[in-house]
Amino acid sequence: MNIKDYKDKKSKGLAEIVEAGGGYACTVKKYNVDDGSEVAPETISVDVKLLNKEKAALQSQVEDCDAAIEDISALEKKKS
Repeated sequence: MNIKDYKDKKSKGLAEIVEAGGGYACTVKKYNVDDGSEVAPETISVDVKLLNKEKAALQSQVEDCDAAIEDISALEKKKS
């Protein structure tokens, strides 16, 4: 599931979460590159459980990055 840039697109009125067939979907407006006219939107199925799983994985990666940055900073302080 990829809802990259959802917050930014939503703020510009280009994306929204909608009910779809008993579930949810993210619709993203699309435009014709030749004349700028609106074409059929891109529709992406959205599952809250999967989003929460992806969020947890990203939070874990951030924690790992923070720990590595902390260790590097400690080593740099020892040099000076």
